[in-house]
Amino acid sequence: MICKVNRVSSVAEAKYLEDVGVDIIGITVNRLKKDDPVEKYDSRAISYEEAIRIRKSLSNAKLCIHEHWYSYFDDSFDTNAFKKVWSELRPDYVNVHVQLANLHWKDSDIKSWIESVNKYDLPLIVFGEGVGYDTPLYWDIDDLKLFNNLAYMEMWCQSIVQSSWCYFQSEEVLGIKQSETSDVLLDTVIDYFAQMPVLVCDEFVIESLLSDLQRVKAKGISVSLESTATDMFTEKAEAEFAFLSEITSQYYDLDSVVAMVRAIKEGAES
Repeated sequence: MICKVNRVSSVAEAKYLEDVGVDIIGITVNRLKKDDPVEKYDSRAISYEEAIRIRKSLSNAKLCIHEHWYSYFDDSFDTNAFKKVWSELRPDYVNVHVQLANLHWKDSDIKSWIESVNKYDLPLIVFGEGVGYDTPLYWDIDDLKLFNNLAYMEMWCQSIVQSSWCYFQSEEVLGIKQSETSDVLLDTVIDYFAQMPVLVCDEFVIESLLSDLQRVKAKGISVSLESTATDMFTEKAEAEFAFLSEITSQYYDLDSVVAMVRAIKEGAES
């Protein structure tokens, strides 16, 4: 099982998380300052220089940088800046935000953007979609074929936890097929997750975390650290401000993240 932790903001955090078994360290790099408006400020966004220090400190964990790292240099996608950071920082993955529903409906802007990213042959970790028990799926597996180098899909779920009131129900329990309901059935979740490399974000329960992930054939978890100060995330920012870092329904303190990682890693060994 893969453990990815987002919004890591220091060498000390990165090394500690690596030591407890985190596989992918996620960072957000931009040039915004603390006097920026709260709706645009991310308290865990770091400087390019700190990103370099984190990169050099890692021995085993992979580094994932958020798609807007290049805003540190320029407000638009700058090829020279891109090449500079890629050659010096050399991240293992790049996080990109894509709404698959828009891609499914053949949004030309999203398709063009993905085609431009594909030219760089970047290992991508895509986020921006979720699966809710009572929300129809507006995309399918074939929509992912446009990506040349998809490493993982980060997927918010409601919910893979069996003890949750919104746990996905199965065809057997409900006595119906997926074609007969707009609710997403457990069988569909398992089928989709078996065909793509999914890292789940959910309100996890430590005691059942590993078995819950295994049941739906997830590849692991993607969790985000809570903010260190009042910012766009603590203020419940609207989705349009999600360009700075992974936006999710759950943020965790460092101790909670470590507990989840240990539950997965130690459980897998037993």
